[in-house]
Amino acid sequence: MLTTLSIKNFALFHEVTVSFQKGLNIITGETGAGKSLIVDALNLLLGEKTDASVLRKDARKAIVEGVFSLDLPEAASFLREHDLDVFDHEVHIRREVNTSGRSRSFINDTPVTMESLRRFGELLVDLHGQHEHQSLLKIEKHIDYLDAFAGLESRVVQIGLIYKKIKSLKKDLQELIQKGHQLRERRDYLQFQFNEINNINPAAEEDEELEQEERILANSEKLFGMSSEAYAILYEDERSVYEMLTRIEEILSELQSIDSRFQEYLKLSTDAKINADEIAKYLQHYTTTFEFNPERLEEIRDRLSALSRLKKKYGPTLQAVLEKRTVLEKELRLVDNVDGEIENLQKRIEAESRRYFELARSLSNARKTAAKHLRSEIEHVLHKLGMEKAVFVVRVDSPENEKGWLQIGEKTYQGSAKGIDSVSFFISANPGEAPKELLKIASGGEISRVMLAIKSVLAEKDNIPVLVFDEIDSGISGRIAQTIGKQLQALAQSHQIICITHLPQIASAGHAHYTVEKIIEENRTRTKVRALKTGERAVEIAKLIGGERISDVNLKSAEELLKTFEN
Repeated sequence: MLTTLSIKNFALFHEVTVSFQKGLNIITGETGAGKSLIVDALNLLLGEKTDASVLRKDARKAIVEGVFSLDLPEAASFLREHDLDVFDHEVHIRREVNTSGRSRSFINDTPVTMESLRRFGELLVDLHGQHEHQSLLKIEKHIDYLDAFAGLESRVVQIGLIYKKIKSLKKDLQELIQKGHQLRERRDYLQFQFNEINNINPAAEEDEELEQEERILANSEKLFGMSSEAYAILYEDERSVYEMLTRIEEILSELQSIDSRFQEYLKLSTDAKINADEIAKYLQHYTTTFEFNPERLEEIRDRLSALSRLKKKYGPTLQAVLEKRTVLEKELRLVDNVDGEIENLQKRIEAESRRYFELARSLSNARKTAAKHLRSEIEHVLHKLGMEKAVFVVRVDSPENEKGWLQIGEKTYQGSAKGIDSVSFFISANPGEAPKELLKIASGGEISRVMLAIKSVLAEKDNIPVLVFDEIDSGISGRIAQTIGKQLQALAQSHQIICITHLPQIASAGHAHYTVEKIIEENRTRTKVRALKTGERAVEIAKLIGGERISDVNLKSAEELLKTFEN
């Protein structure tokens, strides 16, 4: 429900805050006082187009804020999907309009687009009067009303899931057909690339290993010569390192027998001799086993050249070349299997389409049956609301579309997430007139009464928590007004209702009552909204009966009206 509406610098409002109650909230006031400005402000809050003309004179910015208590799964899902926080089970919506006519919108202090604001607002409030926001005038919503009345929502969800799956499969099929066509055209080239890599058949890190071996073979003479020279210095020369270390070891041994401080250095000398011996042995082994192999060197260089060409073409690294070969292998396999994959997808689409067909046909029949009952019930309520001759038509059509994807017998349908039907409401308010689309009804009062009838019939199944009625009392008598009051009061058991009225019979039905007053302060006209206390309601209703000069008769009539709706 809407708990608080705050309006600042909007039209005649300087700064007003209204706290609404559960049930039926009535708004009354003199003609021109600004009653409908409350609805205008609420409509602005919910995303209606605007411009700078809504600003109060000399104001830099108009602000409308609304606080809603959140007890609606659809609204909570919307907030989660858009990463919007929830403040202690409340939703704060704010709309600002500046002097250039540009506006900004916020949900829970997070900026949102106008489209997001509209979509979220449609979950919270239904406005009925001369406003864009009323769902009854949106033909695409009519099918939802009928489905809710007939309890078909779960079947609609089921067919929607199948439709979504068919769309996904068709997308996959189209992409596969397109890719298969492209792959077939490129098959020879793909095969050439794969063969080029596969014929050389590189191994991981092979280039690094070959480069190491190539360095050794390319420097074989140098390696052999320097190894032999080092071995000679260590072991073979007349004054070899090994012989000199042996002599040093003998000297240190004799020195340490006299002075023990040489003992540590004798050990170092012995270690040096052992290390020199190890080095000499390795050098001797290296030179005796060293192989001069020009053929192997040439072979390595050829192999490295082949690998380099692959890296230049498919690289830059050998690992990238190997990954490219894997991709080519998969694409070639896909080319070979694409026809089978396409056939498999086509079979799956056919199977899901058969499921969709059965559900769509059954759903369409259920809607056509329910349409008759909905028509009857809505006409019954409309007759009670003063539209005695009204004829209400719920038209369920299953339009054919030669370009559609769904074949049922010899007919072709487009199909959607809600089946094959389109639903639209028509009404004839007067005898002799052909039923017309609701959008073509001129009277805001008639539209409001049609909406009241529909909402009354769907009271327990309609999820939009807040209903706003403006001009519902246009052109009706007192007797019918009392009936409308009772109907509103009954509907207020399941919805919060805000209703602007100038008729005492409807005003008396309210659970909460607000009066809109125009005052002059500091030579400026302002509009204020005041919640009436229990004792003030009779006086306000008496004004609606007889004008500003309240007689005892008017006051007594007002008190009797209030008692009528208390029972």
